[in-house]
Amino acid sequence: MKYLVELEYVIIDKRVGFNLIGGGSTLFLDENMISLNSSNFSTDLGESNNLNQVSFSTNVGVGLDYEISPQFQINLEPIFKYQINTYTNNTDLNPYYFGVYTGFSFKF
Repeated sequence: MKYLVELEYVIIDKRVGFNLIGGGSTLFLDENMISLNSSNFSTDLGESNNLNQVSFSTNVGVGLDYEISPQFQINLEPIFKYQINTYTNNTDLNPYYFGVYTGFSFKF
């Protein structure tokens, strides 16, 4: 389960738009099960022993919008996310990731 708060501040509001994005979320571990699934095989391997029940994440990024028409726009949002309090002990895992989100918006 995840609760997310995200703010977007518009810097440029023209045909090509530019936004700053920031936010945070609280993550609750719901089911701790590791499974191996393929097209003809499935098995449960057990539980992870290094995850906290509650963790947090923060994110920062930018949003680029292109308005094709007043009702239709496409967007591109590179986002950096950092997870806090995810693991119970020090591991070699990196608690951060970078993603590029794309999509389109249609206004009625």
